[in-house]
Amino acid sequence: IHCGRTKVKALVENVLVPQSLKLAVKDIGSSSFSIATDASNKGNTKLFPVAVCYFNRQGNLHNFFEDADETSAEIANNLRDCLQNTGLIDNKIVAYGAEIIENTRRLNLLNHVPGHCSTHIVHNTAKHGLKMLSYDVENLVIKVYSEFSSSAKKISELKEFFNFIETEYSEILRHVPTRFLTLLAAVDRLLKNWPVLKSYFVSQGEENVSCTIWTFISEQEEAVSDDGNLTLPELYIYFVHNVMNQFNNIIKILESNHIQVTEVYATFNKLRREFLNRQEKGFYGYKDVLLALKNLTVCNDVESTLSQQ
Repeated sequence: IHCGRTKVKALVENVLVPQSLKLAVKDIGSSSFSIATDASNKGNTKLFPVAVCYFNRQGNLHNFFEDADETSAEIANNLRDCLQNTGLIDNKIVAYGAEIIENTRRLNLLNHVPGHCSTHIVHNTAKHGLKMLSYDVENLVIKVYSEFSSSAKKISELKEFFNFIETEYSEILRHVPTRFLTLLAAVDRLLKNWPVLKSYFVSQGEENVSCTIWTFISEQEEAVSDDGNLTLPELYIYFVHNVMNQFNNIIKILESNHIQVTEVYATFNKLRREFLNRQEKGFYGYKDVLLALKNLTVCNDVESTLSQQ
């Protein structure tokens, strides 16, 4: 049987989806269940999938609804309509997962205990912590990617620098601020390509380079840095790479299928103890970072002493 796009769409929407939904509702029966919603953009359309999970641990996609308004009140109303149209009873809901806690209040669920996404908490901790640093490494990663993402000419010029330094070309990775695990991978690739990238941007000159990028290379404009001659901005890149590795390990644990709710606090506490332990021992993960920091401290102390004299 050969079907075009129109026929396939009609079969899915009018036959397969209603039948699948009917079987899922029948399977739930009178059991308690949890629901979850999230927003997803499809072109200029804002979609909200409604997922239902019950005791047998098999989740079902219950419905989709379109909502350009995206307010908490509208989301709650649409969600309530989805449940009522399929005969699912509100008082059987034992949990509701959504990014906006206000949605839960709008649903008027009885005896619910407000909670928050543990992965979001870890991600936001890292994100807001990075904002406290003197050098914005996250913004650097975004700016470097944007330099080459839409310019074949710049990529071609960059590849020439890779060939000149006799290094294999590797693509610049994109970091999406709202994605939990992209920053570490992007910083890791940035460090791998850093000598080549730095040479490229220095050759372009300050007037043709983003001020964010130039902040990280201006101190060694006349020379390419190596592991024994790192500047302070470069040390921040290594520092972020190290701490994000710890955050990513915890996020992967929290996103795994086997973790239980009773283990979340211990997981948070593990991350906290790891950072406190590293702070007490002065361990920053990269052997030359500590040495370079000590050298910078000595230089600053000498300069301070000379200025006082």
